Amino acid sequence: MIPGWILGTYIKWIKKEGVIVGIITGIIIVILTTFIWKHSFGIFSGIWGLIPNIILTLLISYLKK
Repeated sequence: MIPGWILGTYIKWIKKEGVIVGIITGIIIVILTTFIWKHSFGIFSGIWGLIPNIILTLLISYLKK
């Protein structure tokens, strides 16, 4: 939820739909990399969830603009 909060504070065109999709995607990817794909190249599962979270938040918010 931190990326949505930070991006929403500093970038005025961030939409709530983008933040919601980003959060849900991030949570799903963290769960998958924690329990299903245990060998995630030595990268912390939170980073795997953070990257698509930010990308989808920006993309969907930009498309809704």
